Amino acid sequence: MGRRPTSRSRGQPIYAWADEYAPGAVRTLRRAGLDVPGDLSVIGVDDHPLAELTDLSTVRQPVREQGVLAGQMLLGCFATTRWTVA
Repeated sequence: MGRRPTSRSRGQPIYAWADEYAPGAVRTLRRAGLDVPGDLSVIGVDDHPLAELTDLSTVRQPVREQGVLAGQMLLGCFATTRWTVA
């Protein structure tokens, strides 16, 4: 988690790069004697079903739409690139 949070970190959020990692962050913070969410908050990402079960704040990503857009961008690259066979 980088530098060790202290009680002076009150109100600072910890960003877990995936919901599946957030419970581990909460456990580590509590073992360090910090109150979660009193001293620090933990925020996850991906809106995993686990988030609802653990009362985790999470950021939902439009994964399907992101995949469609990435595919369109890739196909666009193929359409505008001149391909030659050596």
